[in-house]
Amino acid sequence: YASPDFVSRMTDKEFAQLPVGDSYPQLEALLVRLAAGETVQIATLGGSFTDGTDCEQALSNGKRVQEQPCSWVARFLYWLGETFPKAKVTVQSWNRGGTASCPHLVMLPLVLRNFLRSSVLDLIILDTLVNGNFEAYQDSYCYEEIIRTLHEITPNTTVFSLLAGPAWHLQETQERRENLHAEEAIVNHYGVPVVNLAELVIANPNLWRVPGDNALVHPDWETHQLTADLVSSFFGRVWAATCTRQSQAVLTATWPKKTYYPEETLAMYAACTKPVSSYSAFDATGWNGNKSDAAPTVLAGTWTRYEDRPHKPGWISTEPKSRINFKVSFGKKPHLLIVYLMSYEGLGNAFLDVLLPEAYRGHMVHKAELRGLWDQKVSQAAIYRVLEGFQPLFFLPPNGTADVTFELRGPKFKILGVYSC
Repeated sequence: YASPDFVSRMTDKEFAQLPVGDSYPQLEALLVRLAAGETVQIATLGGSFTDGTDCEQALSNGKRVQEQPCSWVARFLYWLGETFPKAKVTVQSWNRGGTASCPHLVMLPLVLRNFLRSSVLDLIILDTLVNGNFEAYQDSYCYEEIIRTLHEITPNTTVFSLLAGPAWHLQETQERRENLHAEEAIVNHYGVPVVNLAELVIANPNLWRVPGDNALVHPDWETHQLTADLVSSFFGRVWAATCTRQSQAVLTATWPKKTYYPEETLAMYAACTKPVSSYSAFDATGWNGNKSDAAPTVLAGTWTRYEDRPHKPGWISTEPKSRINFKVSFGKKPHLLIVYLMSYEGLGNAFLDVLLPEAYRGHMVHKAELRGLWDQKVSQAAIYRVLEGFQPLFFLPPNGTADVTFELRGPKFKILGVYSC
């Protein structure tokens, strides 16, 4: 897409000096398959940056490229096609705007298992840091759990990580700086190939520019081109090393015996890798080609599943005191995970009741108030967890059931999913 007179914000020498790492057996094997002309399935897991939101480029023929076709992913896929012309590459977009690692983690197992029923996933690209930094206090725990969940469900899938974001966003607080360093340490711990654009941007903020009056994080098309160039350069250098290696057969992927964070900490953020009950507004609308088997029950007022913004469905109510119920079941180690929207305007609160059919350990109901507003100037998916550790006075019954009910307090509330295991 770049114009003939396009000048990258990095020199060839700077590209050549970027670290690549020793070896990535799964990625190298994937590149060999691409060179052989095989079919390769790729998925992206990110947010609006990954989707190219606000990206726009005027082409020399008078046309304009906007949004997803303008994104760094589309540009990288173009490089793949040029480099491996015999290969057949198909792409699944699991990007969801305003979604950090924790909501992605909760929703990923259902999406992944539905996809794997009829296909194989060869490569997944993680690009969650931009949104993750808005929840820096917990994002790296969920980031590690995403990598572990992928390994559990589809161990032969190559995982690639892009760490990216604008300098001010990455450095605004000590917590965000620590989150970046933690996620870089996590990918290194698991041997995940990574391009760390974030560190480059911190050293040179000019590498990430936002167009016009966009005061948030969506960059211009040249930033997307730079990102694609960095990722393409990384893949190209790994491919060059693969070609010169004497024996590819000796390379085998290894999985570390220990986790990066303590296992007891990660257990508090773990997803339902095998959900017993799942209600997904995305799947219920046919998102990713799937249909949900379950539908909630409206008990009072109005709750409707629809997209109040393009590609962003949810169960939404704007009528105070409206109530909706999700019936869930539990397995041996009960978890209840709720995904809902938080924003800086237009939303209100909802009362949550988790009612058991009979008392368990002296408790029968768990109550909470979920807040739809926060101080961050973005709209993002949030997680509410009901499990031992987060709610020490409440215990869900193993192999039991519960009614999960929401009551709108106004003016609007949006539920994205309810999952149990």
